[in-house]
This record gives sequence, structure tokens and C-alpha cells, in this order.
Amino acid sequence: GPVENQNKTFKHTVVRGETVFSLSQMYHTSVEEIYNLNPGSKEGIAEGQVITIPQRRVISEEKEENYRYHTILPQETLYSLARTYSLSAEDILRANPGLSVQTFRIGKTIRIPFFESYETVVPYHDQDTTLRHKVERRETLYSISRQYNVSEEDIRQANNGLEQGLKTGMDLVIPVKKGALRNGSTVQAESQANRLLVP
Repeated sequence: GPVENQNKTFKHTVVRGETVFSLSQMYHTSVEEIYNLNPGSKEGIAEGQVITIPQRRVISEEKEENYRYHTILPQETLYSLARTYSLSAEDILRANPGLSVQTFRIGKTIRIPFFESYETVVPYHDQDTTLRHKVERRETLYSISRQYNVSEEDIRQANNGLEQGLKTGMDLVIPVKKGALRNGSTVQAESQANRLLVP
């Protein structure tokens, strides 16, 4: 029945660039088996999709938790990949016997080693955050808004409307928008555009 099947398969979440073929290679199985377990996968698989993979002894014997898999994308090099994961090129080569600069090819799936101190790479734009700013003498709402690429209106709203006005020594909450610190000009342009759209 279904129970005995549970140990024979496991779930894989598709990462950008992966194909049924690259998954079959990575997990030592056949394309057909993946198609059988995942109706519809013949038409292609999408990033974030969860795929059922047949379990192989070779998988369970590996220290699976020490690796994640990565399918090489166009324009990636061994060195850019190492940088992405804060590893050295040697770390990656050691985790992939037979891999070399010559055999590093688009579409190939390789193992990325995790180390205990490994920090997750969080894409910068996923972070909305707030900062604290202590008001210095002679600072104005305008100068502070420019400093953080945030509109004066946003700062007002984050600080109960600033009914008392700006005072030296005040602690202001600065709502920093996604990506604002990275490239302020686009955020400025967006908030400008939004203001124009308000009826």
C-alpha cells in the first residue's frame, strides 16, 4: 500500500535552471521514473515546484544535510558560484569529484557544501526594515529623508505624524524600503511616481 512507498521516494523542490534530466542525473534515477511519479512533469518543471524522486540507497548513505544541489546557469563560473555561497573554488571542487574548470558547464548539477557556520544567503531585496535615527542639530525632515532615500511622508507616518515637529535628540523611526539602501535613486523615483498617481 501507500505506506511502504514512503521510504522509496522523497521530495525535491525545484531550483531555477533545473530540468527533469538534471534531477535524474543528480539523484541517480531515470527521466522515465521521474515522469511516472510526477504526472505533468513531461511538459516541464518550474522553479519552486515540489517533485517526487525515487529514493536510492546512494542518497541515504550520503550525509545529505551537508550539501545542497545547484544547477549551473548561463554566465556562471566556478568563481562566481563560490562567491555566491561564500566558499572557495577549492571547497566546491572537493565536494564534486571529477569537477574542474573545464567540466564546469551550464545545466550540470553540482553539490554545494554547507559548513556549520554557513550563513544563508538572503537576497537583499527581501528585507523591509526600519532603522532608528537620532536627530542632530540643524537636521530637517528633508535632509533626513534624503539621507535614507525615504519620502518625508513615510517618515511622518512611521512617527505618529510628527505632530510636535522635529526636535534635536529625538529618536526617529526610518522605514527603509526594500532595496532602498542598495540603490536609492530607483526608490526615490518610485515614491515620486506613487505620489503623482495619488488622485
